[in-house]
Amino acid sequence: MSMQTVSQAEQALAELAERFSHWRRNRTNAHERIPAPLWDQAVALSQVLPNGQVAKALGLGATDLRKRRLAQQARLPPMQAPGTEAPFIEVTPERRGWVGGPSGTHVELERPDGLRMHIRYGSEPAGLSEVVRAFVEGGRCFS
Repeated sequence: MSMQTVSQAEQALAELAERFSHWRRNRTNAHERIPAPLWDQAVALSQVLPNGQVAKALGLGATDLRKRRLAQQARLPPMQAPGTEAPFIEVTPERRGWVGGPSGTHVELERPDGLRMHIRYGSEPAGLSEVVRAFVEGGRCFS
């Protein structure tokens, strides 16, 4: 694992810890269950960083996090062989029935390693599929 991936995951962990903290401060019931999106992100980070580090930073039980990671891995299809292309669904304005709104379009993407991308378009999203493909495949820089 490269140092850049680890540092990106650690940054994502710090951001997720803040989201957990925000959720804990604003929940309506002290026994409220942790929302699934927060668990999903914690599980994704535990695949990149040590389980104990993720659990401690998020105030979770290490065993609970490990059980959720194992349960998620059991539900996922087997990983693709190295060198094969990942499935990709192209999103085009025609396919989505594009209708431009007054504020344009906002797209949020998140990879399992916690890396996130926010895209805002003021008009029709020309080139969106290429940007999404590059983000999902990773390793490419955007300017």
